[in-house]
Amino acid sequence: MDQAPAAGVVDAVRTQGVLAPVGWVLLVVALLGVMSLVPIGSTLAGAVAHLVMALLGAVKSALVRGWRMRYVGYVLRLVLVTLAWVVVLGFGRFAWRLTLTWLTGV
Repeated sequence: MDQAPAAGVVDAVRTQGVLAPVGWVLLVVALLGVMSLVPIGSTLAGAVAHLVMALLGAVKSALVRGWRMRYVGYVLRLVLVTLAWVVVLGFGRFAWRLTLTWLTGV
């Protein structure tokens, strides 16, 4: 059965913790941090970090260019607002359920 996006965020937060939405990002950062501690990993981590920064720069420039275009910018703004509301409503629903559980003990 398909869930609403807000329900998906609530389920992810409930089952995997509050940091579930940013878990993959934290995993990559932790991996790069561990790799930078070993002698050969330092060079490898530097190369991977430069690659990631180059990819993020390309994505950023594409998004900035698209943001300034008439119809593409509208769609990007619509997607951004939709994602923001999904996260806000998801955390609101989670807080509501947590409050009801705290008040009723069920």
